[in-house]
Amino acid sequence: YASVIFRRGEEVGMQTVTFGSSGSRSLPEDFPQADGELQFVALLSRLAPLAARHDIRICVEPLQKSETNFIQYVSEGARLVEAVQQPNVGLTADIFHMMRGKEGADAIRKASKHIHHVHIAELAKRTAPGVAGDDFTPYLQALKDIDYRGPISMECGWSDLGKQFPVALETLRGQIGKLKG
Repeated sequence: YASVIFRRGEEVGMQTVTFGSSGSRSLPEDFPQADGELQFVALLSRLAPLAARHDIRICVEPLQKSETNFIQYVSEGARLVEAVQQPNVGLTADIFHMMRGKEGADAIRKASKHIHHVHIAELAKRTAPGVAGDDFTPYLQALKDIDYRGPISMECGWSDLGKQFPVALETLRGQIGKLKG
């Protein structure tokens, strides 16, 4: 299945697969965390060469506690990605999940070499930047500090894409424009 997905992904120009998948990634109740980590590292180690054949990077996405009981923080994801030791396995730093988990922007700095994709949405209702006025500058500053050059996806709900997208883009550009250095 993974080979087919990666082959098809290459055909359409896909460069990154974000591995969020809260349901499939959650550990069964009373399942040892250490065993889950070993199994996850083994899975990523098997998937990495398949993805590499198609020039695709796999990015592990830490998710908030209400969605999964496994890999909830960038620091956890970085430790597991480090264990895989494959150049095409990295992290998605999802700023929404980081804020939900009260994980500060410094986690981005500490995991810098593994971050290859970023998601962003507002904290309260996972809305687009600019809807509620959230300040993402600490996280954006951390991305600037590590010289992040990859994509930032707005992974959020849209009630009116035509009206909200220009505001979201303007909001992010405005906050990025105020960064230091």
